[in-house]
Amino acid sequence: MNLDKLRSQLIRHEGLRLQKYQDSVGVWSIGVGRNLIDEPFITPDGMKLFPWADATQPYGIPLGGLTKTQAMDVLDEDIADTLAFLNSQCPWWQGLNEVRQRAVVDLAFNLMRKLLGFHNMIAAIRAKDWRLASKELLNSKFAKQTGQRAKTLSAMLLTGTDAS
Repeated sequence: MNLDKLRSQLIRHEGLRLQKYQDSVGVWSIGVGRNLIDEPFITPDGMKLFPWADATQPYGIPLGGLTKTQAMDVLDEDIADTLAFLNSQCPWWQGLNEVRQRAVVDLAFNLMRKLLGFHNMIAAIRAKDWRLASKELLNSKFAKQTGQRAKTLSAMLLTGTDAS
């Protein structure tokens, strides 16, 4: 999979913010959709997860926020975590074409374990029933919360090509 295309897609869907913000459901986030509640930059015992993390600040965010380089480092780690999750829990994703792989990675990046609750969509993807997979995605709470992102991912699943 082309990681540059994936990074660009995730930045387009999640945005890139160097200061912490509350996302559409009120979760404190930073960078490219990094959930600070579930994944702060320091552990509860104060261990830094990144060399630049500031253990004296909430969530370990450095004073002044992140640099773009730091945000991209976090994004790369989050992508690696997402791919490890998919390889472990959804190994079927590897058999998809690149565009459909990026759609599934994008979903997992946002939903992680909640993706496993999309039983009908996953069954449709595994059966290569792209029309049903697309429909199931559009009929989800995720689609109601993310709007155009869900429509784009649905089109990618349906056609196996990048949305224009």
